[in-house]
This record gives sequence, C-alpha cells and structure tokens, in this order.
Amino acid sequence: EEDDDEDEVHVVEAIVACKELRGELHYMVKWAGWGREHDSWEPVSTLSEDVPEQIADYHRRTAKHSGAKRASNIEEYNSRRGGGLGGWR
Repeated sequence: EEDDDEDEVHVVEAIVACKELRGELHYMVKWAGWGREHDSWEPVSTLSEDVPEQIADYHRRTAKHSGAKRASNIEEYNSRRGGGLGGWR
C-alpha cells in the first residue's frame, strides 16, 4: 500500500521563528510529536487559516524584540538544530 504524505494532517505545536522570503512571511513550525530536526519553514499562506492562535502567540512573545534581535534568534535557532538558513523545506 502506498503512503500518501499529502493526505496526512500534521499538528502545529508552536511557531518558533519568522522570516520574510520573496515578499511573503514564512514561519518556522515545530510539529507536534516530531523532533526539532523535522521543524520546517512554512509560508503564512498555508498556515494563517489553520493556526492563528500559534501565530498570534509567537508575535506576542517576540513583540519586544527589534527586527535585528528576531533575525539573531532565527540564526541561533538554526544553529542549535544543526541547519542553516539555506536548509528550508
């Protein structure tokens, strides 16, 4: 039997970072039940309808940081998970 990943529903545990790419916001998503190595960048267009509470929570947590500080947090996050900013999925 063939496994079709597109039919699977993955639950967002948290939004852990944010970055603009080609004029669209992308969020680093921590998937529930999966390790950090499975976290992935997802465009807001695929998430905003599904996870408004997690997106709002992320922005509340980061509202006190400047843009430079947020960028630093993304770099720190990526270095801890062993990836670089070029490792987007």
